[in-house]
Amino acid sequence: RKILADHGDMSSKRYSADKRVYLGALKYVPHAVFKLLENMPMPWENVRTVPVLYHVTGAISFVNEVPKVIEPVYLAQWGTAWVMMRREKRDRRHFKRMRFPPFDDEEPVLDYADHILDVEPPEPIRMEFGNEDDDEDEDGLDDVERFVASWLYENKPLSEPVDYDDFEDEDSEDDEDNDGEDGSRRSRHRRNDELIGFRVPGGRYTNGPSYKTWRLPTPVMSCLYRLAGPLVSTHLLDPNHKHLFQLPEFLTAKALNIAIPGGPKFEPLYRDVPGKEEEDWNEFNDVNKIIIRHPIRSEYRIAFPHVYNSRPRKVVVGGGGYHHPQLCYVGEDDGENEAMGGFGGGCFKTFSSALNPILRVDERDYELESGKTATVMGEDDEFNQDAMLPLVGETDEDYEGSEEDDVWLMHDDFDDEEDAVDAADGSMWNVDEEVQASVCLRPLLPSVPLSTSRTAPGISLYFAPRPFNLRSGRTRRAIDVPLIGHWARERVSRELNYPTKVRVSYQKLLKNWVLNQLHSRPNVKKNKKVLFKSLKATKFFQCTELDWVEVGLQVCRQGHNMLNLLINRKQLNYLHLDYNFNLKPTKTLTTKERKKSRFGNAFHLTREILRL
Repeated sequence: RKILADHGDMSSKRYSADKRVYLGALKYVPHAVFKLLENMPMPWENVRTVPVLYHVTGAISFVNEVPKVIEPVYLAQWGTAWVMMRREKRDRRHFKRMRFPPFDDEEPVLDYADHILDVEPPEPIRMEFGNEDDDEDEDGLDDVERFVASWLYENKPLSEPVDYDDFEDEDSEDDEDNDGEDGSRRSRHRRNDELIGFRVPGGRYTNGPSYKTWRLPTPVMSCLYRLAGPLVSTHLLDPNHKHLFQLPEFLTAKALNIAIPGGPKFEPLYRDVPGKEEEDWNEFNDVNKIIIRHPIRSEYRIAFPHVYNSRPRKVVVGGGGYHHPQLCYVGEDDGENEAMGGFGGGCFKTFSSALNPILRVDERDYELESGKTATVMGEDDEFNQDAMLPLVGETDEDYEGSEEDDVWLMHDDFDDEEDAVDAADGSMWNVDEEVQASVCLRPLLPSVPLSTSRTAPGISLYFAPRPFNLRSGRTRRAIDVPLIGHWARERVSRELNYPTKVRVSYQKLLKNWVLNQLHSRPNVKKNKKVLFKSLKATKFFQCTELDWVEVGLQVCRQGHNMLNLLINRKQLNYLHLDYNFNLKPTKTLTTKERKKSRFGNAFHLTREILRL
């Protein structure tokens, strides 16, 4: 701070020797701004302290850090921030629209020590999870959510080992007072069973402070998946949903100059395509051609380019295939799982309401096809549609778990009635007296439950999009994690009734993405040169830790000084660079002065970057 305050705007003759250093540092200003924006504080952080590499003359300051994140945690953080910011946009309680530029053109860059250092930072945007005073459910989900909430909004979540004592023994003293020693032991045992799902040896979920690898258990990943719900898409797993809406089909449509409905539109790749009337051979004089009397749909021409096009060129054949097996996963039905979970039903004894609304029918309310009452059930087939048996699936709201209302037991009783029928044609099973089972014969895994509270979350993670279908992985740079990039690459459903501007925006984003994929080149191996390591090894650079806002103000002031020095070196005294980086003439310029005052693209690009 003292270095920058002493140098000021570099107009003092005392620091005339440092002008050369400032002008030399001008080429690194875009990189300094990039590192500054890369380490920008997230909405759930009110203050972020960053390591800074600065020149001893105050010429330039770099944020010397590459922010690494755990992908599922990062998506969950942004998912909760998305929900809170949508609420804020609806209510407008804390924020209002900014006026740009926020400062006057002639207002100097604020001094951090004078104006910002003593100001209390505003509250971060964080989702408030359930109160700790609430009663806990017995399935352990509240414990998982409390465990995730304890580190979700940290700067580097899970970089340090987790202490499980905070989650195990918080109620032990109350239990001892109420129930005595047995009650305390029973409660502690129950809580430890709930913690087994996300407990790992040593409490380490990452490799350590280096923050390179991570491994998360199923309950934690399931909780993060729910928090990231507003951002992730469930359509990415079904390949049939992306039919004719993938990169090979886009490239084929571009080569054939055809627009996929809802897809991008391009300029013709070949302009020498003859019209119908100019073709040498048409359907009337070519005996080998199949005569098609109706216009061919665009989808056919793209899916089978060599069949439905006269001259296909530069088409991409193959791609993801024409048809894939249907995805039968319908998602997790939270309401039914919670209702049935208490009665031991588990995730396999529920019928998703997304498939069909099936109501429970009382056994006494129907008659068989033969007109007999429900007590004589052996003469009718269970799969006969005319027999008004209730379908298997429990969706009734007043179901309380009693055996007489259980549809599963009704069908079991029906089977028992069929077995009891003496007639040969009415019996489904005949007892074979020659085959006798051993007394030692037991079913496999009889003591293991069919499903637990973690089975349904595990199945949902199995069908979840990346990175939630992974158990472990490597941390990535925060700017490399795609948050909503897949939105524009999905087919926009007409049922959603998006405004026209949204669909046009998606179309333009999709077009740019296709062009970027088409023009991208494979990476060439290069010797990795670490700039900051080289600079840090010299005696001209020092390290410290500063608030991110202070570093940003320093970079703005340093950039303004550099551009001013460059203007003064060219002796362009009639040009003025204000503090919003607008370059304005101070008088009406002559033709000679206009020619002399022309700067190159690099100067104006750096000026626009600093305006950020």
